[in-house]
Amino acid sequence: MKLLTREILAVLYDADGTILDNLPVLTEGVCRSILTFFGRNVSADEVLLHAKRSLPDYLYSLLPETCEDPARLLQAVRTDFETYYAERSGAIGSFEGIPAMLDALAGNYRLGLVSSRQTSVRADVARLALADYFDVIVDRDETERHKPDPEPLLLACKRLNVLPEHAIYVGDAPADIHAARAAGMLSIGVTYGGNNREELLAARPDYLSDSPEAIATFLVPDGTLNQSKIKEN
Repeated sequence: MKLLTREILAVLYDADGTILDNLPVLTEGVCRSILTFFGRNVSADEVLLHAKRSLPDYLYSLLPETCEDPARLLQAVRTDFETYYAERSGAIGSFEGIPAMLDALAGNYRLGLVSSRQTSVRADVARLALADYFDVIVDRDETERHKPDPEPLLLACKRLNVLPEHAIYVGDAPADIHAARAAGMLSIGVTYGGNNREELLAARPDYLSDSPEAIATFLVPDGTLNQSKIKEN
């Protein structure tokens, strides 16, 4: 059992598949852009697998050998995807229980959102009236390296003035768990987001949660971890 008496001052969250119920729109948009620019039909499962690791690296691997300007092509793909996503963002919501969870924790912890997506993640949480819950938001454009590298999580801690060992990161993908471990944080893997459960388990999160409600009851107000409220992995 890992440091159950560790003081937790900040709770950081992944966005896509953890706060936002948007994975179907994300994968549909990426599949469409890949077909448009690369002429390839790829499955939603394949996109989801790579998107939660490193979508830019995945897109780069699809570039034809004859491509003369990879940066320009990838920017065109990004613009096409973001346009598609923005057109459908009105249908995107948060998972059931997210507002109640954030409301329960906001008075007891500093809260942060750390996403591998670009600035559109800010528009999503603002539209859903969730932005004010977060003391800091770090998106992909703010760091040179991205999850599973710990740089984005460490930047969030720096802005919150909280040491990484006093923070816990909540996410739905292996990259989230690896980033938390590399940053020296505890991690909670969530199983309600639609990602592959076995891959998440293989990443060895410190704890598992099947619902936002369980996370809220797990993190008790005095800043210690209540082991009776959540599953240890």
